[in-house]
Amino acid sequence: GRYIRHYRRNLRFTGGVVLWNFTSTWPSVCWALVDFYRRPKQAYYECKRCFEPASVGIEPTDESQTRYVAHASLDRPGQLRGTLRLELREIETGAVKAEVEAAVRLEQPGAVDAATLDLPPGLVRNRHALVATLRHEGGVTRDFRYLVPLADVQGLGGKVTAHRTADGVVVSSSGWRLRVGVESYQSPAIWDDNYFDLLPGESRTLRIAHGALPQHLWLVAGMGQRAALPEAGDIEL
Repeated sequence: GRYIRHYRRNLRFTGGVVLWNFTSTWPSVCWALVDFYRRPKQAYYECKRCFEPASVGIEPTDESQTRYVAHASLDRPGQLRGTLRLELREIETGAVKAEVEAAVRLEQPGAVDAATLDLPPGLVRNRHALVATLRHEGGVTRDFRYLVPLADVQGLGGKVTAHRTADGVVVSSSGWRLRVGVESYQSPAIWDDNYFDLLPGESRTLRIAHGALPQHLWLVAGMGQRAALPEAGDIEL
């Protein structure tokens, strides 16, 4: 996903991205976005978000990685009108420590560096992260930028709760959690979104975009945590 967002930022120079190993040709552990049984994996949904008509991304602008820019891009005919908000947040509480907001206007396919933020001196990088949110006529898109490798991030936690609805699953989190989503071993089902990071107090509703709502589901979060989602009632993870 990071590479796709980067190339979209450079759309006026070279914005083409070719996905290799989209599907697995036999049951195996591999880099493919879709497994042998045609079930989308985590990478599929990250690419799905990155290939939306309007996209947002965060990149450092200097070698010391103390200044970051949030960029917006449009890769389809038309125009983009919206607001981009770049925030520095404390991971444990979700509190906003610094922020900048800018208007985004694109008259045709292209990209613009909209908002720049400097990290405060002495910042504890493993306890903070950057969040960029682009609100536009077509919806809302977001990007996260962690300031250290994920294995070194501190402050993650809280309970993720999920329950079924007539047409999907509602997930919410009391803390900052990574890769929250649902999955099933049944016939392929493509959700409108899946495997996303949640900020403290956030809630999302997942709905089926293609296929049928599976009967057997697992709530997943983080790096391999899972719990069976009952047909009635809530589950916590």
